[in-house]
Amino acid sequence: MNPFNSKRYMAEFIPAMGLYMAAILGRGFADLDAMAPALKYPLLFAPVLASIIVTIVILRAVFTMDEVQRRIITEACLVSMVIVGMGSFSYALVNGDLGLPDLSLIWVWPALIAVAGIAQCVLTLRMR
Repeated sequence: MNPFNSKRYMAEFIPAMGLYMAAILGRGFADLDAMAPALKYPLLFAPVLASIIVTIVILRAVFTMDEVQRRIITEACLVSMVIVGMGSFSYALVNGDLGLPDLSLIWVWPALIAVAGIAQCVLTLRMR
């Protein structure tokens, strides 16, 4: 197994994330009601395919990391899962009673990534 290479990771991650962003924007700006099903359904599922590609790129990078890097990533993901999971669960329990707006599930993945990134920074500093 080759050691983690950040340049290779970024060379794979940036195009994959660009594809994801283009798919999201394309889906958002397209007039889906006026489209033929042959065009509509591929456009609807393009972000899903792009997110699968992004996931593969991320997992390939994690599998090439050493034990310490992998531990930091794993703990950061665990912290993110608990914070976002409990936060969204708690929000769902009280939003109707408090008159808060409903949140779309589309924000879960970005929230997981953001919290994992912050947790990764904190855990990296803690490991030093």
